[in-house]
Amino acid sequence: MEVKEKPPVSAPVRSLTKPKGKKIGLKQLQQKVFKRVLISDERLKAMLGNISDAFDIILFGSSGSGKSNLAAVMIKEMVKAFKCKCTVVSYEEGHEATLQDTLINRHKLLEEIGNSVQIWDHLTFDELCKEMSRRKSAKLWVIDSIQTSFFTAQQCEYLRSTYVLGKKKKIIIWVSWADGDTARGAVGKSVQYWAAIKIQVKKRIAFPISNRFGGKKNYIIDDEAARKIWTVKDYNKHKKG
Repeated sequence: MEVKEKPPVSAPVRSLTKPKGKKIGLKQLQQKVFKRVLISDERLKAMLGNISDAFDIILFGSSGSGKSNLAAVMIKEMVKAFKCKCTVVSYEEGHEATLQDTLINRHKLLEEIGNSVQIWDHLTFDELCKEMSRRKSAKLWVIDSIQTSFFTAQQCEYLRSTYVLGKKKKIIIWVSWADGDTARGAVGKSVQYWAAIKIQVKKRIAFPISNRFGGKKNYIIDDEAARKIWTVKDYNKHKKG
């Protein structure tokens, strides 16, 4: 008698229900204590501002603009400042030589912060939520990139409301492609709209276009490369800005 093979059982889809809201009054708001963290790199601090211990950033720019290098600098300085671990979900590059060159060879992360960064080459949305929910999961998370993760705007907002604004108090760095002066696609634009810090990366210079923590100073990601790309006048203007 022939036995028919049972169809595979689909994995349950994670509910996108947001954490239950909590109401407080002005007195309670006044009494809340927010931890502020000082970044040792003064130039980076001037761009990021007086950051708290939970927030999200979007870095958006065209291919080759310097997004990955800026993310590497942020990882190194935030791991030092927060004394924390970092998880990179490298949807775009995976475990390729380009990532090795950026993190290990160019920015010396292994030398300066040890083996405190773990790198996934892919995670589904449910897998990512499971990893972020672990009791000893990393505080700092890098999603590179929004477009190659294929997450929806609702899923990205769930990550933010649950793990950044919720009790987990995590930091998410969203890396995004760009269309002109905005993040690419409906999902990229949604993340750009709500992110606490919005940074446009162009020709090896990072421009903070909006920052809830007060950072306003441009950041030169690669001084030698930026000098070759920009005119002297524009380079000096952006360096002062």
